[in-house]
Amino acid sequence: MASYKELHGHNIQTVSSDPDNPIHGQVWYNTTTGTIRAFQGTLAGTWATGGNVNSDGHFQTAGAGTQTAALVAGGGTQWPGVHQTANTETYNGSAWSEVANLNTARRNLSGLGTQTAALAGGGGPTAKVIVESWNGSGWTEVGDFNTNKDNNCGMCGTTTAGIAFAGEGTPGAKLANAEQWNGSSWTEVGDLNTARHSLAAAGTSTATLGMGGSVDSPAAGDEVESYNGTSWTEIADLNTASREGIAGWGTQTAAIAAGGSTINVDQWNGTSWTEQNNLSISKSHMGPAQAGTTTAGLVTGGFYGPGIQVTKATEEWTGPSDETVSFDAS
Repeated sequence: MASYKELHGHNIQTVSSDPDNPIHGQVWYNTTTGTIRAFQGTLAGTWATGGNVNSDGHFQTAGAGTQTAALVAGGGTQWPGVHQTANTETYNGSAWSEVANLNTARRNLSGLGTQTAALAGGGGPTAKVIVESWNGSGWTEVGDFNTNKDNNCGMCGTTTAGIAFAGEGTPGAKLANAEQWNGSSWTEVGDLNTARHSLAAAGTSTATLGMGGSVDSPAAGDEVESYNGTSWTEIADLNTASREGIAGWGTQTAAIAAGGSTINVDQWNGTSWTEQNNLSISKSHMGPAQAGTTTAGLVTGGFYGPGIQVTKATEEWTGPSDETVSFDAS
């Protein structure tokens, strides 16, 4: 049998403590513990089935929270002949419960925040400036957007420091507009480079990603832009184009982009996108779009084809994980 040196061209590294940033397949001998150790990186995340929403399938809905403490509000309940709803539901990691309704029923709206402190803004069927704030038990109307935002604008941040961008103004008019929220009012800031709607957002009000969406170009829906608090910069595209009605979450340097008229899922590491394991079916306009991190998130509701069917299903995301294993030194 060939030795490790014969296979790899060098002996196993001898160290007194484990390396800080090992790479997949790296092996070393730890003199302190007297063990041979190896690092194994999981290359792709996985999806599991969660609890169904109670209403007739939230789609084009506002979302917020985490995988085990999520919130969905409003949205559409059937297609065709779409009806908008004011229903709000919360998720505890296994089941959804109906709670207090929005003040204004609407679909195509967007959300940000947590399960107990969230904003729900914009929506239709005709574009609205309405923004409502959730305190964990009820909704209160707060400061309106400066610009009507229908068709799922991008929203992320907190109830005291948020951002809302893109979306649709009048029917068919894609927006590049962006606005920042300070807890009481919205201020217009730098526009995106590419106008779009039905996109995903991740990050904070000053370190933001805008992912995918419907744009006026042949390669619609793979464009990604990054915001630094002043201006937007185009960065690496998603791996799959035509990502309209995409769901996304995470930070400016570590994000997930899921679905959007496709089953594809991409993960962002701050530099490039890596394809991950797919959703169970190709779907779009899911919520909640702000629920989680690259290691734990979820999508619920949305619609899928053929025939544009609305779903109540929830899928829970578990991201790639790393593991260091030990062997007997003898």
